[in-house]
Amino acid sequence: MKVTIIAAVVFALTGTTSAEVYGKCKLAKKMMDVGVPQAQVPDWVCLGKAVSGMETSKVTGGNYGIFQIPSDSWCMKGKAGNKCNVKCEDLVTKDISLSINCAQSIFKENGFQFWRGWVQSCKDKPLPDLHDC
Repeated sequence: MKVTIIAAVVFALTGTTSAEVYGKCKLAKKMMDVGVPQAQVPDWVCLGKAVSGMETSKVTGGNYGIFQIPSDSWCMKGKAGNKCNVKCEDLVTKDISLSINCAQSIFKENGFQFWRGWVQSCKDKPLPDLHDC
């Protein structure tokens, strides 16, 4: 009986999380839906895979979300702020719209080379094939 209750509680807690692991096609579609140029989409998909494994709730050190946006200058813990004027905690949800907008700001200022994961895993390497999406 106790095992059943514990299992139910664990299932309930994990079932209510706002985390999601995106697939390449879902991320590509979302990027194009918000106006990201189609030519850039393979780089964004590669970046997401490289830095977060496409996991929307990923937090590593001071980096947040699917694109691992750093809190030191782009988002602020606990309240909206920094260059993206966004709360870091709002970057770790299933809805990645804020993450995309902030990542686009980073890209406009620094390019993809801002992300070490993109440089190591994507730059001058074969990018994800999105033709089947």
